Amino acid sequence: MIAQQVPRTVRVGGRDVATDAEGYLLDLDDWSEDFARALAREEGLELTPRHWELIRFLREHYQTHGVQAQVRAMVRHFSARELRPTAAHLRYFLRRPSRRRLVAISQPGGTDHWAR
Repeated sequence: MIAQQVPRTVRVGGRDVATDAEGYLLDLDDWSEDFARALAREEGLELTPRHWELIRFLREHYQTHGVQAQVRAMVRHFSARELRPTAAHLRYFLRRPSRRRLVAISQPGGTDHWAR
């Protein structure tokens, strides 16, 4: 018997935002920085200004190009920035695909979440 994944919600600004069982948005128009903060808080994560630089870049890149930014694009973009993420910040997202749900760009395994 296959276990059924139950959708859940994240409380954002006084309303419940629907996600799948893994925390990915069901309606991508529901993404906001408040959503990312609420999801991070639920997971015990503290988002620093460097994390926000990375989150904003990843979202903008995906919305502009339709694909997740490659590491070299991130390095090029952040090389001249004062708050550029360190290698540890990049690994924060790259080595833990589940953290991508904070950015709402893709599910683990490369599934294009925007195409849902």
